[in-house]
Amino acid sequence: MPNIFEDFEWGNDGDNIDTSGGTVTWGKYIAGGTSSAKIDTGQAYRGTRSLEIYRDGVNVASAWLTKTGESGYSIKYRFRKTGTAYSFFRHGDGTNLIQLLHHPNGHIFYSGWNDSGGIVPDDTWVVIELNNINFTAATFDLWFQGAKIVPSAAMLLYASAINRVQFDVDEEGTTSIWIDEITVRNWPLSGLIPKLLGGGLL
Repeated sequence: MPNIFEDFEWGNDGDNIDTSGGTVTWGKYIAGGTSSAKIDTGQAYRGTRSLEIYRDGVNVASAWLTKTGESGYSIKYRFRKTGTAYSFFRHGDGTNLIQLLHHPNGHIFYSGWNDSGGIVPDDTWVVIELNNINFTAATFDLWFQGAKIVPSAAMLLYASAINRVQFDVDEEGTTSIWIDEITVRNWPLSGLIPKLLGGGLL
């Protein structure tokens, strides 16, 4: 499996994410209004840029990269939030779905309303990892801030975000989320974040 690393160190502030100025190709869906999915230079975990997905209080905003849902890999990303809307991480294979819900109160719920115990404060970067992904068994391990918090979490039996690593802000309220340093690589070789200056294949 070709590994992927995206740190958004390309383009200009305000560029739409589907400009795809790096080596990762991005898609997006914006329902309307002023919702957006853009490069942002105001926030970055490391470097000068990140992906900001903004919901204007009414309209859904989503962004995704393509990754086949299979087994034997991990997905790691840096995450930051503010505001009152619900945001989601989703990754599916057409039958089963990994879903994380980032609640406005900071709690991370998985596969519906199962509380993982992880809490994301507003305006703070955290690292989230899903590894030991197995779409055959429909399970994954959830890590937060370098610690495993949910072993062998069950996926949802639901077809969504098919062959996508997808981030959505699509329920209630107004909010921004920021994503940085997305790493997709073979598992268990997922412990190190690659020290690269630009996004792309490792």
